[in-house]
Amino acid sequence: MPSREALTQVNDAANLRPGECLTPDNGAMPEDTMQANTEDADARTPAQVKSEEWRSFLFLTVVMVPVLTVLLISGYGFAVWMFQLVAGPPGAP
Repeated sequence: MPSREALTQVNDAANLRPGECLTPDNGAMPEDTMQANTEDADARTPAQVKSEEWRSFLFLTVVMVPVLTVLLISGYGFAVWMFQLVAGPPGAP
């Protein structure tokens, strides 16, 4: 959480009074930018959303899951190897 001093500096820089928020009217963001952001989200058709969801699903299942699996198994193997370097190989003492 930002400190009170940091918030005061931000309010002073934006010429805000205590309790007043940044809005497009006082210079936070141009209104046309805000409208463009909401229009882009609403402009997608259900077919586009479905297509994007399929691409995300395929990327996660075909790329990310195998990569994360290899990294996890490799990390475990490296940890066992390092442990055996320090503690010695397993077996009878």
